[in-house]
Amino acid sequence: MGQQEITKFLSKNKTKWFTNLQLSKAIKVSHTSTNTCLARLRKYNEVKVKQVKVKQGFITKEIPHYQYTKPNK
Repeated sequence: MGQQEITKFLSKNKTKWFTNLQLSKAIKVSHTSTNTCLARLRKYNEVKVKQVKVKQGFITKEIPHYQYTKPNK
């Protein structure tokens, strides 16, 4: 499992936003592996990140969602 699988999956679904858990289920790997790879992809601006507020009971959390972006060369 690596960044290539995540990039390939996100590039096929360019218009959609995914959470770390959604990506890990789609690629069938652990969410810690995808989290590590997403951190590297964010560092090189290969994925866009937006924080979405989600209310769970009385608690509101901001969950990052990821989308593919064409890398700068």
